[in-house]
Amino acid sequence: MDLAQLYPNEPDRLAFEGRWETFLNAVRDEGDVFEKKGDTLAYLTERLSSPPTPGRKPILLLLGNPATHSVRAGMFFTSERGGSEHRFWYALRQVGWLSSPDEQISGNEDRNEARRSLLLSGDYESPFRISLDVFFTFPTPASGKPWSGVAGLKRLFGRRAVAAIADEERARLARSIAALAAKDGAIVAFQRDAYEQLRDEEAKPYSRQLALRGELISNTAAGKQVKLLGAPPTYCALWPDFGTALRRYRQFI
Repeated sequence: MDLAQLYPNEPDRLAFEGRWETFLNAVRDEGDVFEKKGDTLAYLTERLSSPPTPGRKPILLLLGNPATHSVRAGMFFTSERGGSEHRFWYALRQVGWLSSPDEQISGNEDRNEARRSLLLSGDYESPFRISLDVFFTFPTPASGKPWSGVAGLKRLFGRRAVAAIADEERARLARSIAALAAKDGAIVAFQRDAYEQLRDEEAKPYSRQLALRGELISNTAAGKQVKLLGAPPTYCALWPDFGTALRRYRQFI
């Protein structure tokens, strides 16, 4: 990120610098994810893509932004707080979207390594070729912590800067959308901003109720036209309606 471009006015830049110090103190155990020098703010992020597989329609599972601890671990949704398998992976397995390591695998590192290998090799059971990405690439702490999620990102950068960042992220995702369009693929967005930033103006705006009913279906408004499906947020992954929505979207795809 070019901070001089994001904050051309000195008062806005000074306000950001104050928030940055507070943010960095809150993530001090994961501070190696970020590097800030002068006007440049660099950071690690995450994305996973499976190789092309004959007979599998490609889908992009799109999240809001990465969690810092998952970036460090090298795997989306590395675990629940107690170290057990994250509910997101359990839910995908239950609805037949993606096979994943047996939940009896002990230890986050072994479980994440097994799942990462499956995704990168394409050696998993699924009707889809699955990729995972985020709308906002900047990582923040996991839910339940200060500065967490997309809300933490907006708090850190401010509304005007986030709007500029969103424009760049849409341009980045346009390449993935074009590839999906060529293969009759789809995007499944599991977070409000990820859906809202890409949906067509004529489509229904995001609501959790509509997402839980599997009724958020749009064309993307970035790049080529691809079906965009608004899924429930991942904290709902153990709710029965979460599975119902994904099963409905599976039939639609």
